[in-house]
Amino acid sequence: MADALLLVRARELWVELAGTPAEFSSSGGAEVVVAPGSRLAPPSWTGVVRIGDAALGRGR
Repeated sequence: MADALLLVRARELWVELAGTPAEFSSSGGAEVVVAPGSRLAPPSWTGVVRIGDAALGRGR
């Protein structure tokens, strides 16, 4: 139970860093977000964060 809560909180924090409405995909794929102000990766880079069985990505 504690592990599940940690995964949820970690995902919430990474969604905040995305800087745009985004969510971790529960289908095992990635949600790709184009957000120039995102803090997931440096400007002009692509960043992907995978936590558990879900991923969130930032492309530019």
